[in-house]
Amino acid sequence: MSSLAAHALAGVTVYLCSVGRTPRGWRSAAALVCLAVCPDLDYLGVWLLGYAATPRVTHSLLFAVAAAMLVQRIARAGGTGLPLRWLLVASVSHPVLDLLVGAHPVPMWWPLQAAMEEPGELRSAGALRLVD
Repeated sequence: MSSLAAHALAGVTVYLCSVGRTPRGWRSAAALVCLAVCPDLDYLGVWLLGYAATPRVTHSLLFAVAAAMLVQRIARAGGTGLPLRWLLVASVSHPVLDLLVGAHPVPMWWPLQAAMEEPGELRSAGALRLVD
């Protein structure tokens, strides 16, 4: 799995790419970072309740789209707005990073397909070694 810091940095990167010439406030940055990190909230169930969901549907594209649309509605109600494309990029960054790390199966296409083989091209934060 990718580290929490890596996912948060992905959200910051999306924010910096979205800014361009249009200044945006800290709320936009917070929304994008939260979207990039939120799929790992399912760990709260593991840590607090001993419940491990399989497959981890929070790592699916369906969850990413739903989360991005929810954040867009909340942002519009609050008077700020980010284009849906940036919210989607931040939200999809999480399962894509986990897919590239390849430490665990990522149910990217859930509910159509339960799990997906992962390429595992990046190092895992779950198995750090001095040579990494």
